[in-house]
Amino acid sequence: MLSGPKSPAFDTSLGANHRAEIENSLYSLRASRLETINGPLPIPITIVVSHASYPIECSAKGLLLSGGHVVIKYPFRWHNGTDPSFDPDAQIDILRVLLPNGQELPEGWRDISTSNVMKDDYRVLHEQVQRLERSIAMGQDLPETDDLYERIAQMMDESPWMIDVDSGKIVPGAMEPLPQVSAASMRM
Repeated sequence: MLSGPKSPAFDTSLGANHRAEIENSLYSLRASRLETINGPLPIPITIVVSHASYPIECSAKGLLLSGGHVVIKYPFRWHNGTDPSFDPDAQIDILRVLLPNGQELPEGWRDISTSNVMKDDYRVLHEQVQRLERSIAMGQDLPETDDLYERIAQMMDESPWMIDVDSGKIVPGAMEPLPQVSAASMRM
C-alpha cells in the first residue's frame, strides 16, 4: 500500500461536521442535475423497503428537497395499498428510492422529519404549491398534480414554518397549542 508524504498544511482527517458539509455540497450538485431531468424541487419519490425478516417489499411516498433531504410520509404500504402493520420496533431495510421516471436516486440522501424542513425549502414548497394551484385553475393539471399538491400541502402543514399573512414572509409557526375550552368552562 502506497501513501503520500504527510504535510502539516494538509490534514486528511475530516470532522463529522466538515464531512457533512462536503456531502451536502456534493449532493446539492447532484440534486441540481436531478432537477434538470425531473423538474423543479421538490421531486416526488417512492421509498421501497423490506422487513428484515420478510422478503416482501412495501413502499411509502416522499419528497426530495434541496441538499438531498428526503421527507418520508409514513406508514409504509404494501403495493396493494394496505398497511403492513409492522411492529414499531421492527427492523426495515431501505432498498431503493425511486424518482418519478423509475430511475433510482443516487446515494447521499438523508431522511429528515417535517420538523427539520428548512426555511428556504418551505419557500420553495410554497412557490410550487402556487404553481400547482395555477395549473389546476387553468385546467392544465395532470394526474400526478393532485398527488404532488397533496404531498406538499401536508408537509407544509406539519412543518415549523408558516406564511405571515400581512408581510407574505416565511416565519416560524405557532408552536404553542391553543388553550382547551371545555363545556364546563364555558358555563362559568
